[in-house]
Amino acid sequence: MSAIKTLEILEQFDFETRTLSVPELASMLQQPQSSVYRHLRLLKEKGYLIENSPGLYSLGYIFLKLAKIVKMDMDLPSLSQKAMKELTRITGETSILLVHSQFQAVCLAAVPSGHPIKVSSEQGNIVPIYGGASSKALLAYLGGGDSEGNL
Repeated sequence: MSAIKTLEILEQFDFETRTLSVPELASMLQQPQSSVYRHLRLLKEKGYLIENSPGLYSLGYIFLKLAKIVKMDMDLPSLSQKAMKELTRITGETSILLVHSQFQAVCLAAVPSGHPIKVSSEQGNIVPIYGGASSKALLAYLGGGDSEGNL
C-alpha cells in the first residue's frame, strides 16, 4: 500500500538520523529508488520533508505544528508536575511520567532528583518498552495479556 510506504519513509528519521538521501532510504526500505523519489516528492510538496541540499532530506517544519497540537491536547505533564515533584522530594529519586505507544514508551515529563548519578530522561524521549526500569514498570502494568502476563 502506498500510504504505508510513505509513512515508512518518515519512520526512518530519528534523533541520530536526521538527514537521509534517496539511496539510503531505498536501501533501508528495500524499495527501488524510483519509488522512494515518488514518495519523497509528495512528502516534500506537503511540507513533511525539506530538501536541505540536493538529494538530502530531513523532516519538515509541519511537525512542529503537529507536535504543538498534540501537546495542547495532552495536559497530563502539567497536571502531574505537582505530584511528581512531591514524589521526588519524598523518595529522593527521579520521577518519570511515561506513556505506552505501540512497542515503545514515551517520556511526557521528568523531575530530576539532583543526585550526581542521573537518570537521563526528558520530555519526548522514546525508548523500547522492554528497555530500562521505567519502561519495564510501565510494561508490567499494561494488562491485555494472558493469565501469565504475556502480551
